[in-house]
Amino acid sequence: MRRGSCVIGYDGAVRSGVCLSLLIVLWALGTSAGHAQVPAAGPLASLHVVVWLFGDADGEFLLRLQGQTVDLPVVLQPEARDSPIHTRDVRLRQAQERAGSDRAVVYREPLPGGGMRVCLFYKQRIFARDLSEPNAASGGGLGASAAVESAALILRSAFRALLAGEALGSGVEETLAKSAADDAGRSNTPDRPMLRGFFAALKWQLGIDGVSPQAGHALGLSAGFVAERWLVRGALLVGIPALVRDALSVVALSRHQLSISAAWVPVSAERLRLQLALSAGLCGYLRATQEVDPSYEAAAPRLLPALCLAPQLGLWLRPTLRLPLFIELEAGADVLWGQPRLGYVDGASFREHTTLWPLQPVWSLALLWIPSARAKNTQAKQTARLPAPVSASHRRGLYGD
Repeated sequence: MRRGSCVIGYDGAVRSGVCLSLLIVLWALGTSAGHAQVPAAGPLASLHVVVWLFGDADGEFLLRLQGQTVDLPVVLQPEARDSPIHTRDVRLRQAQERAGSDRAVVYREPLPGGGMRVCLFYKQRIFARDLSEPNAASGGGLGASAAVESAALILRSAFRALLAGEALGSGVEETLAKSAADDAGRSNTPDRPMLRGFFAALKWQLGIDGVSPQAGHALGLSAGFVAERWLVRGALLVGIPALVRDALSVVALSRHQLSISAAWVPVSAERLRLQLALSAGLCGYLRATQEVDPSYEAAAPRLLPALCLAPQLGLWLRPTLRLPLFIELEAGADVLWGQPRLGYVDGASFREHTTLWPLQPVWSLALLWIPSARAKNTQAKQTARLPAPVSASHRRGLYGD
């Protein structure tokens, strides 16, 4: 009986081991089958990308991007759009609307200091890389080609990361908050082109000399060189005759002037400039007798010279930034040495009738043309519209491939 019980115990142990082995195999097969039926949630099978094209320059960018993604499960959808004149925040909001939940949006935008920014928007995150080129002007076509190739390489690496299930870039709201802070910082230090170059002006001047009934008027030309905080100029004025009358005669008197001046500009803004100037020159008063009492003989016309020194306060106003035109308003006071005297000669004596004031208030109005102002504004507009060429040696944040 003991031997039989031992045989029965042995058979039970064998059967229990076989059953346990079968259960382990079935569990392993079931687990493997379950994993085979449920795909991984991270990696993507394919990626649909909308590529915004803002001009002819982006056509080359699209070709390079197609070449870099030919071996990737990436579907590129070109989409032509207007020139990117909107702010970065507006473009980001538009990309957010266009991408939705299953697409990516790719575009390029110019940088204020030159170069460009490559942007990739996907699933409420923005991935951006800046590419700059300090010597873009010397790079020519090679620099532009290298820039486009660099942008395509950056996006290829970003696409591979997205296909692998990685998250790139920053959140939309975080990016907008940072952009707002950057804009506030730039508003405190405005970036505007400096005013510098040669200029020409048409000028009208009015001066109170103490003799002319309706004051003295003159028309002329002015030219010089202007910088952000100073200017130098020369002026030539031709006077309009004024009739000076008394009981014995009528005399035509006009003031002509050749002067140079220098100015300091304490206030210089885009549309307004305030300047303090000092002018020195030679004034010539042309006197010509029109009518005279029969008891006197009319004197021949004569140019009476005088030296003039004038402190001046000037204001420049720019009505529109589209034209390089400025309106100049100026006020000053001419200090004269050797001012003319008008009178009559009786034998060997001179009987003075009137003398011009030694200190004469002067006002002027001028229209200035500064060609360099137009050139700088045009260049600023072109920089805002077109991305500057860059080279691959200056790219930042490039993923390894």
